Amino acid sequence: MKELKILWLINRKNIKYHLLFGVLLLVTLMTVIGNMKYPSNPLIEKSLLERQATNRVLEGFLKMDIESRQAKEDPLYLSLVKQSELLSQQELMLLIDDRENYLERSLALVEEREAFYHIYQSELYQTLIPIRSQNDRDRVFYQKMKDDTIPLEKTTASLAASIPKVLLILSILWFPLTALVTSNIFTDELEHQSIREGIPSRRVEKMVFKIIFTLGSFLIAFLLVIILMLFLGLVFSFGDLNYPIGIYTFHNTTVPIWLYIIIVFSYFLFIGLFSTCLSFSLNVLTKNSFITFFISLFLYASFYLMPEIMTKLNLFPTVYLQTATVLNGELSQGLPFLNLYFAIMILLMYSGICLLVVRVFGLKKVGERR
Repeated sequence: MKELKILWLINRKNIKYHLLFGVLLLVTLMTVIGNMKYPSNPLIEKSLLERQATNRVLEGFLKMDIESRQAKEDPLYLSLVKQSELLSQQELMLLIDDRENYLERSLALVEEREAFYHIYQSELYQTLIPIRSQNDRDRVFYQKMKDDTIPLEKTTASLAASIPKVLLILSILWFPLTALVTSNIFTDELEHQSIREGIPSRRVEKMVFKIIFTLGSFLIAFLLVIILMLFLGLVFSFGDLNYPIGIYTFHNTTVPIWLYIIIVFSYFLFIGLFSTCLSFSLNVLTKNSFITFFISLFLYASFYLMPEIMTKLNLFPTVYLQTATVLNGELSQGLPFLNLYFAIMILLMYSGICLLVVRVFGLKKVGERR
C-alpha cells in the first residue's frame, strides 16, 4: 500500500491524467449534447447513404435498358438495381412508419447482397457496397428486431442512441491517450527520487504496483464517463438501453447497449494494459518519454498508414488496438478465429513479452533492493 501511496503522490498533479479524464468526459458530453440538439433518424441516414453508394456504382456501368437482353444477361447490374430498389423501399417504409415491411425489405436486401458477393467481379465494387461482415451483422440485427418485436430507434435524441457514437470516438482516441499517460511510467521516478527516499521496494513489486495504479486510474476514468452518461440520461432521455447492437465474438450476434458499454470498456482495459506494458519496456530501453510516446504512436498509426499490410499481420498487436474493427468482425473475413477473444489473447501475450523485457533489463533505481 505504501507503493500505491507513493504513486498517488507522484501522479496526483500529473497533467497527463487530467488530460485523459478531461478528453473522455468532454467527448461524451459534446457527442450526447450534439445528438440531442441536432437529432436525426439513423436508419434513414443509413439507407440513404447506402443507396447513394449503390447508385454511384451503377453510374459506372454503361447506360442500359433494364429490359434489354444485355441487362438481363448481366447479373451484377441486375443485383445492384435490385439493391437500389430495396434501399428506396426501406426509406419509404421508415417515412410511413411501417415497421414490419421495413424489416422485410431489410432482410431481403441482406439476402440480395449475399448473392451479390458470389457474382463474378463483385469484389471490384465492395469499396462502396457494405462488406460481408457488415452484411452479416445487419442480418442478425434485423432478425433480432423482427423476432423480438423491438421498436425501431428512429432518432438520435437519446442517451442510448448516442452511446455507439461516443464509444466509436473514444475507441479511436483511447490508445493514443493511454500511450501519452504512460509514456514516462518509468522515467517519472527520476524526477521524484525524494519521495522514494528511505522507502525501498523490490523490482517486481514496483512494476506490479505501477501497472495496478495505472489500470486503476483507467477504471476511474470509465466510471466517471458512466456517471456522466447517467446524468445526461436523467437530464435528456435514456432511450432504450436494451436496444440491440451487433457485435462479433465467435459469431455475429447482438447485445443490449448497456452490455455493449461494459464489453467496450473491458476491451479498453486490455488495450490499456498493453499500452502500459509497452511504455514500461520502451522506457527501460530508451530512458526517454518522448521516444517512448512516438514509438507507441507510430505503432498505432501504422494501421492507418498501411492498412492492407497490417490487417494481414494477424499475430501483431497493431490491428487489435482498433476496438471498432475487432468488435464489428471486419478481421474475421475468411478467418473466423480472429475474434474478440483472440484479440485479448494477443494483447495479453505482447503485454507479457513487454514485461519480460522489463524484467530482463532490470530497474536499477535509487532505493531499490535486490
